[in-house]
Amino acid sequence: MPSKKEKFTLPLLITKSFTVFPGKKDIAIDAGRDFSVKAINASRDNNSSLILVVSQKDASIDVPTQKDLYEIGTLCRVTSYSDMKTYVRVRIMGSSRVKINNVSFDASGFFVADATKVDDVISDDKKVVSLENCYFLLKPKPRNKIEQDQDYDALKKYISESSSDT
Repeated sequence: MPSKKEKFTLPLLITKSFTVFPGKKDIAIDAGRDFSVKAINASRDNNSSLILVVSQKDASIDVPTQKDLYEIGTLCRVTSYSDMKTYVRVRIMGSSRVKINNVSFDASGFFVADATKVDDVISDDKKVVSLENCYFLLKPKPRNKIEQDQDYDALKKYISESSSDT
């Protein structure tokens, strides 16, 4: 596991409309884009199974560039892998927040990112705040898929804005 402030390069899994938070275990992600599957396989091929996960800003973009991605992502470990023929399903465990410094396309056909670990979001009184838990404890449960997507979009926007302050 990379240490704090140490720069490291790992395969990058780009999600279209899903945010992974540190400390969350056993999160299932279905990946169907070729570069996503290759990034997962590259992660599994190294001994640590570490991968960076970041969400793209616009889910309609099929092949995003760095400007299409949020700059804060999560360092994760792939804990299980299932080949479902047309896509792969992985289970991951979020470890820590990272700042995505540079994104490039590897010759093997997947994205890699240079990243640095960053502190958790800290409130004015210097207590660690879990944005996900606070937001979803205070907000009533969404009644349908559209409301759920709107909730996640609002949360991603808030995290993006607050992370630019750190």
